[in-house]
Amino acid sequence: MSGTAEFQMLRDGEKCLLRLAVSYTEERQARGPGTPSEKRQESQLVVNDGQCVWMEGRRAGSDVADVRKQGNPGDGLKVRGRSMALLAGAYTARGLKGETEELSKRMDVKLGGKGSVAGRPTTVIELSSRAARPQDPDEQVRGTRPARSVCELDDATGVALAVKDLNWVGDVVMSIAATEAKANTGLDKKLFTYTPPEGVKVEDRTQAPEKSAVPKPEQEK
Repeated sequence: MSGTAEFQMLRDGEKCLLRLAVSYTEERQARGPGTPSEKRQESQLVVNDGQCVWMEGRRAGSDVADVRKQGNPGDGLKVRGRSMALLAGAYTARGLKGETEELSKRMDVKLGGKGSVAGRPTTVIELSSRAARPQDPDEQVRGTRPARSVCELDDATGVALAVKDLNWVGDVVMSIAATEAKANTGLDKKLFTYTPPEGVKVEDRTQAPEKSAVPKPEQEK
């Protein structure tokens, strides 16, 4: 899987407004001899408007979008997937320090020196799993979660500018790196508003589930 993303954040009092636009291509190996590999292109837009989080997904060439509305925007973006790294650390309500303290309860966290990404000085943080190393060699390579993550945090903002996830044998299984980063550029607050496309049914997760319409059985007299 490969792709690009543009991320914007605006501090609005105690709120943290966010906008993330991602486009990616996923290619799967052929399932057997003579069968072609599978490739698909998708895009995703995530907007935190300070009241709720909107998530819009769309496949390339399709006019149909899936839209989901979620609550708890103060908890940050939370689009880390399987990575252990501090991708959302600078944007969550508890901040980078709180995220690091939370991660240290279940993995080893240590400083890894200084670096530079997109021309900005960074501090390297290494996260290592405390789980036992799998006995199966194949599981050491695949795994369900990375064994180690190396994260480079922007010294000025605390934002993760580069992340590498490695498996048990040291192979890189995911790599993210910023190509351009700017701070304090005066973003327009209108960037962090969202209106669902006309005619799209929104999955509203901010509402409580509807009560079951199935009647309760009558009590025996």
